[in-house]
Amino acid sequence: MLVFFATSWLLASALLAQDKPEYTEPSCTDDKLVCLQIQLTTANYSYFWMSSTARAEITVTLEVSGKNTLEALPVAVTETLEPAQKLNILTLRHAPAMPEVEIQEQFSWGWGSNKAEHDNTSTYYLPYEIGKSYPITNAYNGDSTHSGDGVYALDFAMPIGTPIRAAREGMVIATKDSSTEGGPSNKFADMANYITIRHPDKTIGIYAHLKHLGVAVKVGQYVKVGAVIGYSGNTGFSTGPHLHLETYRRIDGKRRLTIAMSFVTAEYPRVILERGKAYKAVK
Repeated sequence: MLVFFATSWLLASALLAQDKPEYTEPSCTDDKLVCLQIQLTTANYSYFWMSSTARAEITVTLEVSGKNTLEALPVAVTETLEPAQKLNILTLRHAPAMPEVEIQEQFSWGWGSNKAEHDNTSTYYLPYEIGKSYPITNAYNGDSTHSGDGVYALDFAMPIGTPIRAAREGMVIATKDSSTEGGPSNKFADMANYITIRHPDKTIGIYAHLKHLGVAVKVGQYVKVGAVIGYSGNTGFSTGPHLHLETYRRIDGKRRLTIAMSFVTAEYPRVILERGKAYKAVK
């Protein structure tokens, strides 16, 4: 499964020189977490402001098309916003002698910073109870769901309701456990329950396919390695009960770059997990 959360909006605007600076109505996500607003000025400039009320870094990509601006369009701009930041990410000029300026905008966003650098000295712990072992059914460079942006993701086959432990410490920034649906079809792709955690190096960890009401942590909570954070399930695009685990940094508002994780196990002090094998969790 490709764990990817991004949404886009389309806002059509007629941008004219105004008697005084003014702002368009904000175009926001449903939860008001991310907003786009355009400032129109008497100097024939249009300023595109992105704002975030998120607890952690997000990366946004603004795509603008249209005609009758001094800058060449279309254009795409990507920026990382810090928590609760408002940022002017694009400025367009339009001359008074030009016909009415036509602009269409859309933005996409995702958790994490495109400037994050993974701490390669960090070690991950198996995301289940000490002494237990579960088989790896999909690993790095696996089938179609573990390729491209998701090439360094892992799937652990386990019964529904298996306690899930944090593989690495960090702050919980997003959760979902309202879904009751899942199956081996793309129509279930947006129905996975999950926990999203920001690591100290600003990379993002995702635990997905959790059971209905299977989240045991709250947004804003800081979790240590080994803490029980939820319970496995079979929601979303899934061929059977399992846990999907990955760490990534953002590329832009639409794409992420998954990162290879090395684990401590009972068998090895540090190992890259392989498909078809089972590894015993240690403290």
